[in-house]
Amino acid sequence: MGQFLEAFKGAKVELQQCPTNRDRVVTLLRITRLLASEALGALTTVPYGWRALQTHKALEAFSEGQHNKHSVGIVRDVRYGPMQRNVMDIYMPPCTVLDSSSTGSTAHDDKALASTSGRPVALFCHGGVWASGAKWHYAPMATRLAQEGILTCVLQYSLYPEAQAQDMVAELSAALTWTFNNITRYGGSPSKVTTLGHSAGAHLWAMVLLHRARQASKHSREERRREGAAALEAGQNGAAVDCRMPARFIGMAGVYDIAKHYEYEAGRGVQYLSTMERAIGGVPCFASQSPAAILARAAALGSGRKESAPAARLGRLRGETIAERVGFQSGGFALGPSMAHAQVSLDATCAEETAQSQHAPAESIGSEEMFDFTLEGARQLPPCILMSSLPDLTVPWYESAEMFWRLYDCGVPVKHLVYPKLTHGDFVISWKPLQQTPSGCSGGTHSTITVRAMESSNADGLADFREDLLDVLTEQAIVRYERLSA
Repeated sequence: MGQFLEAFKGAKVELQQCPTNRDRVVTLLRITRLLASEALGALTTVPYGWRALQTHKALEAFSEGQHNKHSVGIVRDVRYGPMQRNVMDIYMPPCTVLDSSSTGSTAHDDKALASTSGRPVALFCHGGVWASGAKWHYAPMATRLAQEGILTCVLQYSLYPEAQAQDMVAELSAALTWTFNNITRYGGSPSKVTTLGHSAGAHLWAMVLLHRARQASKHSREERRREGAAALEAGQNGAAVDCRMPARFIGMAGVYDIAKHYEYEAGRGVQYLSTMERAIGGVPCFASQSPAAILARAAALGSGRKESAPAARLGRLRGETIAERVGFQSGGFALGPSMAHAQVSLDATCAEETAQSQHAPAESIGSEEMFDFTLEGARQLPPCILMSSLPDLTVPWYESAEMFWRLYDCGVPVKHLVYPKLTHGDFVISWKPLQQTPSGCSGGTHSTITVRAMESSNADGLADFREDLLDVLTEQAIVRYERLSA
């Protein structure tokens, strides 16, 4: 509902900008059609919403010392930060014990972070145009992952208009720190944490990792060891900034270049209805909140090109280079005149635009921090897997393709997986929990092979992307990442 209210606010702004009454009528008709289409789309998801709500309610609440042998349990509303929405649900796989005696990992404990004992962990961040989403929406997916033996954490974060994107980034970073510090008592391994995000959630995770990579690159490994805090350094106002990285990042249909996605939204006539521009902080913040633009600048500066080169290079990548690399002889598009200026540099005016934010997360992250992101910072990033779909009209597949090449050009291990039949929402709403679960525990572990064998009798089976995601999260597949040679 909040997202629709914000859409009406955007529609009002667009109508006010129309110079004539005729333009207002034409614009009003177009907006009405778009809103009607969105409302119809929302209605089609009602059956899924009911199923998700019932799945979430039906899960057995997990308590201290409980051992769930036969089904997935849930620990609801685990707090990771001070803001109202700073909570997560933790889906406990069968054969898991909640152990209060476990002390977990800390940023000072490299041995705990390096330990391979414990279950794989998926730390999921939802999308929703930075303005909507609730953790129960993803109960079917989280339950299915937990049935596979994956300790699955579904988090909420503050939404626009109560918060802007940089506030959300700080909250997600706090959630990642909490997970590293506490996940062992839930049976998870700090060394097997995967940050998993969909749409806007993928954008936010990418920004979290870029901020952490920048912090990690500021001091040498020897300096960090000498200070006795390999993963921490002083942040703004003396606060501690955690630089630990997950085992991998998986982005599903993510937005990685805000200016280019804004142009895409403008082409569809939805740029004012979308909350993206407002949540990001306006056009001055587009570059400093765009992972692809930040990486492009780092690659350009690292290779000796002038600072103005990224804008021109971005255009060539969209229009020619990207198309050639993915198998087309021509095609694509560069930034139009209305947005080209947004990508020339990481404009410091963004910091001024967002300085008035009343939001106060546990960890303050400013857009100006990304002005000096370098190739050395990029080398701190974990392996990245980007998933996209050809029929996705909300976030086109080529936005992930461009992010792939940005990461590749910076020497980051990366893989881009493209699927032929998924809509934008299918990445997260096409999941269904198993109707059966294994009858018992063997050695206290949950066999993913057993679960796959049970599901193979299902006529629908698993879509390719779900099979891939499960294989990666459970480390059943060895991913051959692409990486630029030094």
